[in-house]
Amino acid sequence: MDNTPDLNALMAKIDLGKLGALASKVDLAGILNAASNMNDKQLQQLGRALGVGGSGRKRELPAADGDFYDYLDTLTDAQVEIAGRVHQFMRAEVMPIMNDYWSRDEFPRQLIGKMSQLNLLRAIWNEDGTRRPDATLVEGIITLEACRVDVSTAVFLGYTGAGLRVYRAGRQR
Repeated sequence: MDNTPDLNALMAKIDLGKLGALASKVDLAGILNAASNMNDKQLQQLGRALGVGGSGRKRELPAADGDFYDYLDTLTDAQVEIAGRVHQFMRAEVMPIMNDYWSRDEFPRQLIGKMSQLNLLRAIWNEDGTRRPDATLVEGIITLEACRVDVSTAVFLGYTGAGLRVYRAGRQR
């Protein structure tokens, strides 16, 4: 059986004015030659990329996953819980307000009390003032999860020493 399409039907679908305009912009013969050398899967992908052909249904993009190295799979349950706690806090408390504060060159001081409730330094420091064995890793987890939403808050939590003040504020309550 011959798979050659009916030339008259094919020509009826083509707008010759658009074809001429396209030919003046690109090497149409070269594009046709390259497309004729593509396999079926490549042609389907090209059609989808150009917004033609296919089923016509819109496909949902997969959820973004920034854990490219699957680091969460290497952590203990307690470390995963810390990552989740920081991530949830940053998305719920920081994300909705941070752009407004950034635009005014201010820091949302009302978050300090909420940060102390996270008890992050208890995950790093023992009661006697010594560091826990996984303290460096936990600091990295906190920083990574905070940076996913807002770097300035991550800096506040980790590098300015404010984290210690947040911890102490939480203990004094």
